[in-house]
Amino acid sequence: MASSRNRQMLLQSRGTRAGVVHPDQFYSRDTQHASSKKVRTNSTSQADPLTRKSNTLEMNRRKRRMSHDPQTKNSRRFIVDVDETLRIVLQQEDTDGDFQISVTDSGPKLITLGTATSNGVKTFDIRGNYMLSNLVQELAIARDHGRTRIVLDEERLSEPPVDRLSRMIATSFWRSLTRRIDGDGLEIICADPKNRTGHLTPRIYVPYSEMKMFEYYKAVAKQRPHLRLEVIRLPKECDDPAFVKSLNDKPGLLALAMEEVDDDMGGKALKGIPFIVPGARFNELYNWDSYFIALGLIVDGQVEMAKGMVEHFVFEIKHYNKILNGSRSYYLCRTQPPFLTDMTLQIYNQLQKSTPKEVEAANTWLKRAMRAAIKEYHTIWMVPPRLDPVTGLSRYHPDGLGIPPETEASHFTHILEPYAAKHGVSILEFTEAYNDGRLREPDLDEYFVHDRAVRESGHDTTYRFEKKCAYLATIDLNALLFKYEVDIATAIEILGGELDLEEDFNLSPFPPSKEAFEAAIKSGFERSLSRKQTKEEWVKRSQLREERINKYLWNEGKKLYFDYDTVAGAQIPYETVTAFWALWAGCASEQQAFDVMATGLSKFEVIGGLVSGTEESRGPISLDRPNRQWDFPYAWPPHQIMAWVGFERYGRLEDAQRLAYRWLYMMTTAFVDFNGVVPEKFDAVKLSHMVDAEYGNQGVDFKMIPREGFGWMNAAYQVGLTFITEAMRRALNSCVSPEKFFAKGRMGVMDATIQVPIGLPDEEVFDPIDLALEAIMGGVFGVPLRDSLRYASVQISTANQNNELYVWGYIPVVVAKCGLFLKQKGTEVEGIFRINGSSRRMRELQTIFETPPRYGKNIQWEEHAFTPHDVASVFRRFLTSMPEPVIPNALYHDFRNAYSKKPFNQEEVVGAYKRLIARLPLGNQYLLLYVLDLLTVFAKKSDINKMTSTNLAVIFRPAVLNHPAHEMSPEHHKLSQEVLEFMIEHQDWFMLDIPPPPRKDSIMATRKGRGAPTDRPEYEYEHENVSSPPSSSSAPTSFGGPLKTVVTQLTPVHEGSGGDLENDQSRKESSSASPLVASSTGAPATGTATTTATGPVGTRSGGGVEGEDSSEGGTKEKEKRAKFDNEKLAKNEKDVDRERRGRSSKVGFFSGVRRSRTVEDKRREPVVGGGGISDSEGKTGHPERHLLKKRNSKGEVEKTGR
Repeated sequence: MASSRNRQMLLQSRGTRAGVVHPDQFYSRDTQHASSKKVRTNSTSQADPLTRKSNTLEMNRRKRRMSHDPQTKNSRRFIVDVDETLRIVLQQEDTDGDFQISVTDSGPKLITLGTATSNGVKTFDIRGNYMLSNLVQELAIARDHGRTRIVLDEERLSEPPVDRLSRMIATSFWRSLTRRIDGDGLEIICADPKNRTGHLTPRIYVPYSEMKMFEYYKAVAKQRPHLRLEVIRLPKECDDPAFVKSLNDKPGLLALAMEEVDDDMGGKALKGIPFIVPGARFNELYNWDSYFIALGLIVDGQVEMAKGMVEHFVFEIKHYNKILNGSRSYYLCRTQPPFLTDMTLQIYNQLQKSTPKEVEAANTWLKRAMRAAIKEYHTIWMVPPRLDPVTGLSRYHPDGLGIPPETEASHFTHILEPYAAKHGVSILEFTEAYNDGRLREPDLDEYFVHDRAVRESGHDTTYRFEKKCAYLATIDLNALLFKYEVDIATAIEILGGELDLEEDFNLSPFPPSKEAFEAAIKSGFERSLSRKQTKEEWVKRSQLREERINKYLWNEGKKLYFDYDTVAGAQIPYETVTAFWALWAGCASEQQAFDVMATGLSKFEVIGGLVSGTEESRGPISLDRPNRQWDFPYAWPPHQIMAWVGFERYGRLEDAQRLAYRWLYMMTTAFVDFNGVVPEKFDAVKLSHMVDAEYGNQGVDFKMIPREGFGWMNAAYQVGLTFITEAMRRALNSCVSPEKFFAKGRMGVMDATIQVPIGLPDEEVFDPIDLALEAIMGGVFGVPLRDSLRYASVQISTANQNNELYVWGYIPVVVAKCGLFLKQKGTEVEGIFRINGSSRRMRELQTIFETPPRYGKNIQWEEHAFTPHDVASVFRRFLTSMPEPVIPNALYHDFRNAYSKKPFNQEEVVGAYKRLIARLPLGNQYLLLYVLDLLTVFAKKSDINKMTSTNLAVIFRPAVLNHPAHEMSPEHHKLSQEVLEFMIEHQDWFMLDIPPPPRKDSIMATRKGRGAPTDRPEYEYEHENVSSPPSSSSAPTSFGGPLKTVVTQLTPVHEGSGGDLENDQSRKESSSASPLVASSTGAPATGTATTTATGPVGTRSGGGVEGEDSSEGGTKEKEKRAKFDNEKLAKNEKDVDRERRGRSSKVGFFSGVRRSRTVEDKRREPVVGGGGISDSEGKTGHPERHLLKKRNSKGEVEKTGR
């Protein structure tokens, strides 16, 4: 099936993502489908094998179009009779009669359509399940728009499945799942598929204090009598269990937040704030579903919709005392996993804050949301019975009486049957008597306490929680509450360090204990209005919870988190994938994180992603013990998203990408094979949406075209796409299985492009040279550094003693561009590399850097809304996604051994690292030194950004110094972190003694076989007059200035560099230096010039400037170069004089600042004299400082005396 699917996907992988018009536009009656100019096509039926063979040979002779090339404007078009064609397709292909075209149908999988250009005379075969199911979907949409005859583009049928599904989610599914509670939206939202009472009268319950809202709905009921709407005002204590049980026979919708808008009469009117429902039988606002839905909305740019959902949660906390499980009357006693604070901060990061007014509005909104979260925290999660005072941890433990009414009728039959038999009545009679209180069964009471807790957990149902959920302090809930505490502290800091509360409620005692609650009950609880909330208080709360999690939930022997039974006083043995939630929340230490990842991946990772738990924990399955939908082998979107984010948080992006690819593959193949289905959950072992569990599956019951998908599954697809690379995306478009994709390497680049044309034999593939070229040109992230530098790099230049520039090396475009941005705008942003950016904007930025032919070289930052966190996240993602760390695995142990050698001698270690760096491949040398310089920039402002060299080493170790053998061994990570920390702190000592490319008569001309870097292709450089290379020394050279990277653009922009930033005036007053410059060219080419700016002698430079692309060359460039040289040479004498007096010029790589040295260090610092290098006493320094490096006739580097 996979091979057949690959053959079907050829055309899909060739299209551009923006090439398909939205159905509303395409099928609108105003749209002209026929081209004004007739175009001849080569459309013929492929039924004739001889014709097909001839066309195949012709295709292979033609120049092959790259996958990133735009699709031809003259794509094949068909003239189609909508109703008749739909009838024929369904009659021929839908053999099981479910109005869907799937791989389980036994039709011929072929239909012939007439081409529009021939007026239907010539025909073309539409083959394969995917294209036929797309045809049915397009015809259904056309019929929805009232069209009887259409001209259909072939690209709508062959649209790449990843692009099609992502487009449908963004433009169609979200819209279909949108609801609003007001006069216009009540008819849709009042429908409740879970209502099995027989009383279908629509009801809406309005909070007691919302009289204006109550009057509004009364008016709606009067104005729209056909709704038969019943409007009921709730009592003040609307969540009293007895009252809630009394509503079981008359369930209804709960009112949500509304906003005032201008009406047509010049006054104000109430209007419901729109929100997204999960879909299928869940036709109301849900708690934790909404968090994941909001992440998907943010990726798709629908920030206001996500913001509105937070408004509803704030409304629910105010009027219903909690964020409800769902917005129906039978949910009034129940909440769900708490995500409000992270949801709020995710949205806050997307809000416009470019003006003081926008900042004030955003902060006001943040303040309102956090006040609500604090109330929920204290009144729901930090009081008994949800709080266990002994452990100080929280549990799912809702109030409630009777049998949950929202379940399916037969759900509790097996539980109630023995009790009904005991009393000699039917199950229905027993149910009524038990709910009314006429029959009492204490054991059954306890069962439903736990059952309601299971539903509050969101994991309904699972053997993990069977008959004990209310007693469990779970790892997922307490990780979420740890995140609550951290988020509230963060928000308070954003808001100025203090936050006053407006509602009056009890504050839970801190630290929580049984004695503290007993004392509070006797003397009275502290009230919320008595004082302001502070950041320090919430930091202490998070620290205490982290300690309790480690004490009760962490199992050192099994290297995994487990739930803790607060009644039994022991951990339960069930192995749950929610152990990864500790990584998402950040409450795991690095050691614990890597232990959890090592243990968890071996237990939970399967072909389709992460399963909910292990098969051993679930236990055997039989008729008496059926499957539970939150157990093995089922997989759910929340578990995937939380793991992706958690893995990336702890530097394991590659694992996150692999898990995301598995999940997206499962979704994409279901979409391709089953008429576009997007279900609620999957069997991740069988890669199937046809599950055998107590609730079946949701989102699968549709006719001809999926219109909603399923809320959090839609979100998981959009979020997952932000994690994967372009090569992975192309592989998904071809439905390449994870086993095949990851079998040939970590990123499986070649698998992403090997495709077979539709209708061709397997052996007739395209030219493998073309395929390989496309694979190389296909991406930057996840591609070996050596390969990506060939087409997505910028030049690094430096100046010699005569201030003449020469090309010195190359770094990736994404590194140069992001580094430049971060030096300018990110050095004073707190947690710049710790806090992730927006998934949507990160995906957009990553796409820019992966899009040929410029690969982001021409990006104009001011035209985008990227934040420093976005750019920092993409920068870190690029480094982490490289198949091999910046320091290759072959030198991993050498770098570690140099630091761990005893006794420790700093000067020897510095010298060892200089030699080791010189052994790196050139591309890795340039990248490492640039990264070290950039990190030094931030380390020197750690008092503001909190990025100390230690913190930076922890964050960047996986990308810089890592080894597969030690990947899961945190004890080895400590040494690697110390190595990286040392290199950051001493980066100014690592100026390499690398000569420029070989020259002939002072003309730079790197040609084949003449010393070109071995990992670079053969290119020719523009001729430039260059003098001798810099001299060498074992300490930072006195003549050598900072080496800088500058990415040339049309508009000059100053680049920040290591250390303090100098202002523009200091650059104008700069004297001689040898800046390193990165030009905006890709691989070296002729006509490339760079401009530089330097800082004052003896100070840190503010960096270089961005110059112009100057491919014109010629006289103008020579004049610029001459002017530049004259200005520098005019100041050279003054510089030399300063150096002779012992003032060292700027030192270090990329304008690194020399660290403070001891008196002995300063004695040995070299100074430039007329006859060479000597120490400050005139004595000869290290012997090797008298040596220069040059290349012999064979291009080899050798040392000679001065």
